[in-house]
Amino acid sequence: MKSSSFFHIIASSLILFAGCGGGSGNASIEGAEPQNGNRSTGTNPPVAAAGAEATSDTVKGGLAAAFSLPLVVAGNIYDSRSMVAEAVYFATTASGSALYGRAASTGTITVSPLGTRYDAAPADRLVVRSGDQTHEFVVKQTQGNSQASTAISWLQSPHILQYTHRIPEVAEAEITEQFDGQRFSVKTRGWAKINGQRFDVDLTAAGQTGGSRESDGQDTQTIYDMTGTISGNGCQIKVSQRQTLRTVSSYSLQLLTTQRGSATQINATLNNTLQCGSDTYVFNNVQVQSESTDKGGNSRSGVTAASGVILRGGQPFGTIALQNGAVFAVTGNEPIRLGGQ
Repeated sequence: MKSSSFFHIIASSLILFAGCGGGSGNASIEGAEPQNGNRSTGTNPPVAAAGAEATSDTVKGGLAAAFSLPLVVAGNIYDSRSMVAEAVYFATTASGSALYGRAASTGTITVSPLGTRYDAAPADRLVVRSGDQTHEFVVKQTQGNSQASTAISWLQSPHILQYTHRIPEVAEAEITEQFDGQRFSVKTRGWAKINGQRFDVDLTAAGQTGGSRESDGQDTQTIYDMTGTISGNGCQIKVSQRQTLRTVSSYSLQLLTTQRGSATQINATLNNTLQCGSDTYVFNNVQVQSESTDKGGNSRSGVTAASGVILRGGQPFGTIALQNGAVFAVTGNEPIRLGGQ
């Protein structure tokens, strides 16, 4: 495995759990043209007010977490499994373990613009350092295609993978994945600090993936349901949502760098519930679409559509609106930023 491949994985990975696009504050969109779905309406989206009282910062933060955190966790788990698989493959080659038919899951990998270096210590975990980021992996179980020549090929084959991913002072999670070649399940238990606040996470994703994969590219679709709980800041989130991912990519080495690229569209349906004190907020069939492209090393991503309503105590509380790439819950009293740019 080439160092450049591993460097690309590290550089493109998100910090596990962190980077929630929400926030506990509100933002003014007065005078702007809110977007409800794909296009701007030019008028304020309809809102059924639940009262004129101000929304507390705790509830604002809880709503942002209920909207953003499950989506962020899903994306970061995808990056995490790619990172640990690449790290094990690199360590196996660099340590010489491949000569004896063994996989290496300990040591330290240091990634820099000058290249990638492997050191044998420590003997109880696999550490990956890239810039000011440190990732620690404790690999507990791996079963899969021992003949796979790359980490990507191994992940695309039936496998079982269980490991702990830790970012000191930021996050820690135990991740267990099973994949039979079509159906998969991923369980995640751990915690993360976001804006100084700890959130405990216990989530399960289960679904299936399919499509065509060739030597020069792929066209795949993945559909899965995510359930479980996230708790923190005095609130608890009951997660219930479905995501559909479509990815088309072309990475043939016969193409020029500027011709290689990928495009991904994610459609999510949220029915998450937030419990803060005595109040219950429900994301009622909230639809969110996001897209990302990478062409010749130039990347672009963002939310492209959002719609739906939030209920409080079974009554309308706010309408989901998209404005300049940011998603808001527009209530009768104020717009509350939930996520996005």
